[in-house]
Amino acid sequence: MPARDNFPKPVRRELERRVASVCSKPGCGRVTTGPHSQDPGKSVSVGQAGHITSAAPGGPRYDFTLTSEQRKAPDNGVWLCSACHTIVDADESPFSAELLREWKAAAENQAREALELAQTRDLMPTFVTVLHRSMELVPDRSLERAMPLLFRSVHEVVADVRSPFASVAEVDVRAAVKAQVGARDELWGHLEAAPSAELAYYGIAHVPLAIHMGHLLGTRVSAHFAERERDAPGWRWLPESAGEFPALAVERSKIPSDASDVAITLATSYRITPEQVFASVGEMPLISLAVPEPVLDVVRGTPQVEAYSLQFRNELEVVARIPSVERVHLFAAVSAQAS
Repeated sequence: MPARDNFPKPVRRELERRVASVCSKPGCGRVTTGPHSQDPGKSVSVGQAGHITSAAPGGPRYDFTLTSEQRKAPDNGVWLCSACHTIVDADESPFSAELLREWKAAAENQAREALELAQTRDLMPTFVTVLHRSMELVPDRSLERAMPLLFRSVHEVVADVRSPFASVAEVDVRAAVKAQVGARDELWGHLEAAPSAELAYYGIAHVPLAIHMGHLLGTRVSAHFAERERDAPGWRWLPESAGEFPALAVERSKIPSDASDVAITLATSYRITPEQVFASVGEMPLISLAVPEPVLDVVRGTPQVEAYSLQFRNELEVVARIPSVERVHLFAAVSAQAS
């Protein structure tokens, strides 16, 4: 029987280290090294260095053009768990040398990316994320999974207020508001435990609830906003800078000194007419804030959100200085991050 060109121990160890002791077969992902169950001074390995082209004639994928040294070199090896190694080296193996080289390259790239990710995360801030959903189910930790390189560690607070909207005929707004206040209280606990953490807000919620959540969060801490891509799955940060943007035009009707109700409209996505407001709440003094041409996605950056929020607060303060005003009716046609 011809001699086998087996891998020397240093080569086997190097093949294992280059894939972080994980099986290279796609879909397996088995960790091949771990502690001995009884002896604290020993470890256990279920991994094997497989030959891409066989170590001896008659084996799978044997290449007669290689020298003995080439057959037992690292380039000819792929790290596998014992089960996958048995399958790959079975008689009539369907796995070609080219395919095994692809597995090897992919596994090494994955290990390299994991190592770089660990190093990068040490430089990243700790985040507390707020997932806000009332209109549809957004999976937990979607933002972290969409942008893994941006997070070192994450605490997620979920404000899930879909239940109060389960019945269109009987929407329980009080229950939704109560749930959001509870989420706010949970958030403060995380921020007090990690004072240096940054806050990120994302989700898909009804505009009134998004405005309420903005009120709950904005009184204590600033937030990073993440929005879902309109034409593709996933999330992205709202840019910190997006160039010039249209200012909000402000129109105010006279507010009598004895007015008890005032309406404010804020329009960036669609127009809001006085007729729509008065048909809902009756005629009253009206303050209108709107971009010149409301359109979807007009809000393109964080500075724009901050500028619009400041204008809205300024108008709200004008109303607050009138002692007789008891209620402010807000009508908004905006994207969630603008609220």
